[in-house]
Amino acid sequence: MPSEASAIGYKFPSFSSDYTQLDTIMYALGVGASVKEPMDLKFVYEGSSDFSCLPTFGVILAQKTLMGGGLAEVPGLSVNFVKLLHGEHYLELYKPLPREGKFKCEASIADVLDKGSGLVILLDGNSFTVFTTILLD
Repeated sequence: MPSEASAIGYKFPSFSSDYTQLDTIMYALGVGASVKEPMDLKFVYEGSSDFSCLPTFGVILAQKTLMGGGLAEVPGLSVNFVKLLHGEHYLELYKPLPREGKFKCEASIADVLDKGSGLVILLDGNSFTVFTTILLD
């Protein structure tokens, strides 16, 4: 695994990502929320008094690092995307996601494990809320 080990610590280019209320609604509908379920209305109807973003939407923001083919750019790592399998992910939120917003996303390779039949690539991804200040005269 000498060439794969050189990939450990690789930092993907950071990027910013905006999302809208429509993005959060489409995500909620995509994972099974329904306008027919009263408890789901806060995730699918922006006019709801308690409209909010599903917490798991945060995974979508973090995965954008890989969706652009970022793994193909890692020196010392050869990835056959036809055989790529997503194993699991972990999400930790420190506060609820805003209804819409902008995040700065960063990711790095934490470890590469040789499983014999393939590799397990452990990625650390972090997304931070980007605040903008509007000054009014």
